[in-house]
Amino acid sequence: MSKKRVLLWYTVVAAAWAVVLAILLTLRRSGAVAEFWSTHFAAAYVAVIGRLTSILPFSLFEYLVFALVVGGVSLLVFGIVSLCKKRFFGVLCGTLATVIVVLSVLNLYTATAGFAYYRQPLRVPQYTEEPDESFVLSAASYFRDDFYALADSLERDSDGNVVCPYSRRQLSDKIAEAFDKAALPGLYTYTPRGKTMTNSWLLSRLRLTGITFLPTAEPNVNGAMPSSDVPQTMAHEMAHAKGVAREGDANLVSYYVLLNSDDPYLRYCGYFSCYSQIPNAVYITTQDAEQTKAFAWPAAASTESANVVAYWQKQPDIIGSISEFFNNLYLKLNGANNGTNSYQDGTNSGIIDTGDKTEDDKPIYKPYYSTLQRIFLGVYAGQTT
Repeated sequence: MSKKRVLLWYTVVAAAWAVVLAILLTLRRSGAVAEFWSTHFAAAYVAVIGRLTSILPFSLFEYLVFALVVGGVSLLVFGIVSLCKKRFFGVLCGTLATVIVVLSVLNLYTATAGFAYYRQPLRVPQYTEEPDESFVLSAASYFRDDFYALADSLERDSDGNVVCPYSRRQLSDKIAEAFDKAALPGLYTYTPRGKTMTNSWLLSRLRLTGITFLPTAEPNVNGAMPSSDVPQTMAHEMAHAKGVAREGDANLVSYYVLLNSDDPYLRYCGYFSCYSQIPNAVYITTQDAEQTKAFAWPAAASTESANVVAYWQKQPDIIGSISEFFNNLYLKLNGANNGTNSYQDGTNSGIIDTGDKTEDDKPIYKPYYSTLQRIFLGVYAGQTT
């Protein structure tokens, strides 16, 4: 084959893949198309590929990243050598081949993960009525007592951090069981196994707790971070693998799944990740700071929380900032206008002015409960009925 035909072939393939990517990126903006594509094509893909990669005891994604880095460096060296030797045709073909590979990965990623960002709003069960003060305080007392009991009953290491009683594989299976129990609507049926990345130290440096890569259908977690962070992160990444793309939604799903679990360790880690919503709910309900103090964190969990904060503060600021910049950019490109702030979606609450006034001309306020607080209230309502 002549050089002209080789060059033409590379160009046509690259152009075709670019057109396919443009079509996929356009189609996914339709909520109906995104929902249909995700629940049919992407869900089927995850069910097939996930069953294969779940057999592997390691993260295939991690090895692919390593191969990509090695391949990229090799191509760069090849390109520099070829330029020095004035082999311009080889450089051009190598560049086009690289473009084709990149576009192929982007097409596969968009087809498996990109559409889910534009799916219909997530339906996590929550309390939809306006709760009175008695109900909120009863729910808060229920969760506080459970959190305190769990904090005192679980094994801890010499630093006061809870010890995970399971291997990572067992933990993944436990969380998968919790997903089955939760039976949330709209999630993919199959739950891929969560995996710990071998080079978790790198994730810590990047201030990343986990990564889900749907082309390999693998929810990956940072195994180097404190164990109390692992279950919520694994549940979060599994939620991504089950079709929940938006970060705030994945967090809400993970909280709901853990809070509904019968497993003490999972439930404790669920509280550890979001219990702060409870004293906040008490305060905006009663507007009484003294009464709110009765719902403070248990001492053991407070010590552990300080240890977790210290762990992440030890990580390099520069590397973490670079990582957050690209994560923020990625999320915005996928429809999250608030970027990395989307992790906090569903957690905002407060006190709002009703516009009415009392007889002595004082404004009347009422609480505005966050989605997560309503999830707590819904879990409590389900536990007490």
